[in-house]
Amino acid sequence: MKGPFVPPAVGRAGARCQDSGTGCFLPAPAPPWGSASPPAPTPFARPRVNDPPAGVAASPQQPPGRPCVVLVAAAGGPQHKWLGGAGSSLPCAPPLSPSTQIRAAAGSSGSGACGVAGSAGGTMARVNLLALTSWVGIVRLCAVVLSCLTFSLVASTGNFGGPFGTWCMFTWCFCFIVTLLVLLLELLELYPMLPLSWDDFTSAFSMLAVLMVFTTSVVFPATFISSPCSSNKCARQAVATTTSFLCFLAYAVEVGLTRAKPGDISSFLSTVPGLLKVFEAYVACLIFSLLDEYNKEPGLMWCVAVYSICFIFTLLIIIFTIGRCLAYIPCPLDKVLVGYNFLALLMYITATVLWPLYSFKGKGRPSDCGRGCPWDKHLGVTFLTIFNLIAYLVDLVYSSRMVFIRTPS
Repeated sequence: MKGPFVPPAVGRAGARCQDSGTGCFLPAPAPPWGSASPPAPTPFARPRVNDPPAGVAASPQQPPGRPCVVLVAAAGGPQHKWLGGAGSSLPCAPPLSPSTQIRAAAGSSGSGACGVAGSAGGTMARVNLLALTSWVGIVRLCAVVLSCLTFSLVASTGNFGGPFGTWCMFTWCFCFIVTLLVLLLELLELYPMLPLSWDDFTSAFSMLAVLMVFTTSVVFPATFISSPCSSNKCARQAVATTTSFLCFLAYAVEVGLTRAKPGDISSFLSTVPGLLKVFEAYVACLIFSLLDEYNKEPGLMWCVAVYSICFIFTLLIIIFTIGRCLAYIPCPLDKVLVGYNFLALLMYITATVLWPLYSFKGKGRPSDCGRGCPWDKHLGVTFLTIFNLIAYLVDLVYSSRMVFIRTPS
């Protein structure tokens, strides 16, 4: 006595390609669920060249004409590839071994992604075309091209020595590598495997790239381009400066596209307070790079302590947010952040007053003050302290409004 019929999951068993792999038989229609017996056998339909290989069921949500890339890595067998989608005219793949079971991954009709899962010991690869065709993807592609072009032009001149040149070259290479890695991980949809908050990471990196590339676009021409600029080497440096500034604009557009809008439920680092956290940490790093001769005055030592304490706490907030560790803090985190911003604002107010008071009291700018002069560095620290003071003030206002002021629904 025969038991209830269980419909196959991946099409008709025994389906194969014919005519030397140039066509595929259509899979048999699946019976309704719960039927007691299989439907009457039907003859094979006429082969079509756009059908998937044997054992592969096309995704029911795959729209006609959308290109799909399927990569199969089966255990103990050769790799097979099938390019095409519903309505495409690409040929079928070679027949697969019976031990390899493959199914098409269910994809959203609007996601532009498709893929397959292999058998035990195999791998899964999905290709999300929206990672390259969306506005954010296009902007990231522009940033990759511009950063690559910039450090290639500077490398061709051979004039990027010293600390400033090394910093500029590091910035362009770092932004190029990380942006390319982000594109690849989103294209193959591998980022869910990473133990971090992907949206927070990409938002923090894009904001950091804006600040780093902007700083480099100002420092490089001021350090390496001299007037008059008439040689071929100087022309390449000028073009590199232009492409660096365009790269900064590309990252700024990405920050604008990914920033959380009012009313959105999004990651913390994509909000205004989160982006300001990245800004505050970066400005503190610039302050550290300019510190010089501060051990002789207690007021300057207090200012350095303010910069260090605020930088450490801000950096910990960023790291814990990306690493998804904030949920383990046994206290209301939003109110803690408001309290921290208030204390940091008070500390930066004292630093804004004490640093110029102890740095410039009775001291004019020396006549022989050239590049790297301590007086100029102290002036730079003064302005950066004011910038961070404004950032902490805006951060406090936004955080307080988000926590204590509830808009009526």
